[in-house]
Amino acid sequence: MSEQNSQSLRISKTRSKTRRISQILGNKNEGVVFNYQTVDHQETKGPSNIKLEDILCVVFNYQTVDHQETKGPSNIKLEDILSNKLIAGFLSLLIIIYTILVIIRISFETETDVYSTELDILELVFLSFFIVEVLLRVLVYRLLYFKYIWNIFDVIIIAVCLIVIISSLVNSNITQNQAFKLGKILRIFRLFLMFRKINIIKKYKEKISKRKSAVVNLSSPSEKVIEILTSVLEMEWIIYHSSLKADIEWCIYMIKEQKIYQTNIRADKEEFRDFVNWAVNGQLDEIEEETPAKTDTFIKVVATENYGSEIESLLADSHKWDFDIFRFDKATEGRSLEIITDHLFSLYNLYLTQSFDSMRFLNFIRGIQLGYHKENLYHNSIHAADVVQSYYYFLSSCQAIDICQLMDSDIAVCLISAAIHDYDHPGLNNIYLINTSNSLAITYNDKSVLENFHVASAFKLLGEEKNNFMEKVQREEKKKIRFKIISLVLATDFARHFNDLGKFQLRFSSSGVKDDDDKLLVMERKFQLRFSSSGVKDDDDKLLAMEMMMHASDVGNPSRPWKLCYEWATNVMNEFFAQGDKERDMGLQISNLCDRFTVSIPKSQIGFTELFIEPTFHVLEMLLPNVNENLKYITENKEYWKEILENNKSN
Repeated sequence: MSEQNSQSLRISKTRSKTRRISQILGNKNEGVVFNYQTVDHQETKGPSNIKLEDILCVVFNYQTVDHQETKGPSNIKLEDILSNKLIAGFLSLLIIIYTILVIIRISFETETDVYSTELDILELVFLSFFIVEVLLRVLVYRLLYFKYIWNIFDVIIIAVCLIVIISSLVNSNITQNQAFKLGKILRIFRLFLMFRKINIIKKYKEKISKRKSAVVNLSSPSEKVIEILTSVLEMEWIIYHSSLKADIEWCIYMIKEQKIYQTNIRADKEEFRDFVNWAVNGQLDEIEEETPAKTDTFIKVVATENYGSEIESLLADSHKWDFDIFRFDKATEGRSLEIITDHLFSLYNLYLTQSFDSMRFLNFIRGIQLGYHKENLYHNSIHAADVVQSYYYFLSSCQAIDICQLMDSDIAVCLISAAIHDYDHPGLNNIYLINTSNSLAITYNDKSVLENFHVASAFKLLGEEKNNFMEKVQREEKKKIRFKIISLVLATDFARHFNDLGKFQLRFSSSGVKDDDDKLLVMERKFQLRFSSSGVKDDDDKLLAMEMMMHASDVGNPSRPWKLCYEWATNVMNEFFAQGDKERDMGLQISNLCDRFTVSIPKSQIGFTELFIEPTFHVLEMLLPNVNENLKYITENKEYWKEILENNKSN
C-alpha cells in the first residue's frame, strides 16, 4: 500500500473515531459540530476557540486531522514511551535511589571518602539516565518543555549535579570548596519532583481502591467520557498546552453540568415571543426578580400551641439523628407529624417570612396527618413525621442550609414535601397497583403511581379554602413552590434510585478536573467545579441536592441507631409480608421481599443496606460531609444483623 493510501486510511479511521466521540460530546454550548469542527455561535460561554479535534486526536493516538502542527510518527512514539507508567515508575525509582545515595554521601562524607571515585561514577550513571530523559522530552516538546517552571528547576538541578560530579572526578581537591558543598546539597531537592509523581500515583490507587470496595459501582456513559478526558488531563504533556487543558476542563464542566443538549430559546422579535412562549409552555426565559436572601436572624415566634414540657423537651433534640420518633409520637398522642412540622415552621419563622397563614397551615397539616392510614405498619403518619425530622437533621446538623444556600422558601418546600410524601398511602407498593390494574395505576399511566397520587392528593387538600395557607403568597412564587414540592415527592420513587444516584454522583463528584498542584487533596471532600466557600448557588444544583436529601430522609432508617433501625425494619418487612399475603391469595406472583415464608429479615436488611442505603449516604457525603455519622451507624447495624443471622442459623 502506498504512503498516500496509508495516510488516507489513517485519516479515515481517525474521522470515524471522531464521529463517534462527537456524538457523545454533542454541541459546544450553542455551537454545532459540523465536519467534526466547532462552529461558534454568538454568546458562546466558556473558553473561546475550542478545537474539538485537538481533544479527539489526543484521546485517539494523538493523531490530528487537518491540523497544521501534525506530529511525526517518531514524536508520537517517543511521547508514548515517556507517558508509559512503567517508564515513569522506573525513573521515580532511580530518583529515590539517587537521593538516598546523595544523603548517605553528605551524612557520612568522611566514611565514604575512600570510595569517592566509585561513588562519583555511580552518580554519573544515574545522571546519564536523567539527562537522556530530559533530552527526549525536549525532543518531543521542544521549547514548550521549558514553559513549565518545575522542568526548568529539574534541568538546573541535573546540570548542577553533573558539574559537581565531573569536577570531583577531574580534581579531587575542589571538594573542599563551599560552593561545591552547596551544589551537593542542592541535589537532594530533586526529591521534591519525585513527591509530585508519588502524589499522582497515590490518588490513582485511592480511586481504584474505592471502586473495588464499593458494593455497587454507579457509572454512566457520561462518567466514562469524563474519565477519558480526565486521563488526558493527567498526562504529563498537557501542561505544555494550557489552552487545550482549559478546553478539556470546560468540556468536563459542561458534561457534569448536563448542559450539552441545553437549548437557549430566545425570540428577538417581539411579534414572535407569544408564539415561542406558547410552544414551550410559558417557560421562555424572562427577566427574573432577584431571589430574596434567606433570613439569617430568626425572629422568635411563639408556637401556635403550647405542647407541654415533655414534648418541648423532646423537640429540643429534634436536630439529632438519634431522635426517637416513636417516643415522640407516644408523647404527642399520635400528633407527631402535626407538632414537629408546626414546631419547625415556627423555628424557621416561615409563617412570617413566607406569608403563610398559621391557622390554615395547621388545618392543612392535620388533614395530611389524618390522611395517613393508621393500620399501615410502616407507611403511616409516624413515618411521615420521621422523614420531616430526618430532613431537619440534614438542614441543621449537616449544614445543608449553608452548603446549598437554601432560601426560606426552599426550607418550607423541604418540610412540606417530607410531610406529604406518603399521604393516603394504601400500604401497597407500585408493583402491586400496576399488576392488579388498580385505578391509580391507570390514572397515572404506571409511572410513579403512588408518588404522583400523594402529591396530587395533597394539593387537592390544599385547594380547600380552610387549608389554603398559601393564599397570600404571590402567584409566581406559589408556582415555584409547587414545582419544587412535586419534584421532591416524585424523587421518593425508588424506581429512580440508581438513575438519580448516578446523576447526583456525576454532578457533585470531585473526580473531575485536577489541578497541577495538590489542591485536590485539600478539596477532596469539598466541591471541585462550581463549589466554593459560598456553597451551591445554581438552582438546578440546589433542587438536585434537595431531591437527594428527600430520598435519603425517606429510606435512611438503616442509618439510625440500632434500636430505631430494628423497629423500622420490622415494621416495613411486616407491611411487605402483608402485601405478599394478598398476592398469594389472589394467585399473583409474590413481589420481591414480600414472601414471609422465604424472606429472611436479617439477610434482606443486610442486602438492602449494602446495595442501596450505604451507596446513597456515600454519595450524599460528597455534598454533606457530616453524614459520616450515618455511615458509622450503617456499619454498626450491619454487624448486628449479621449476628442475628448467625444466631438464626445456629438455632
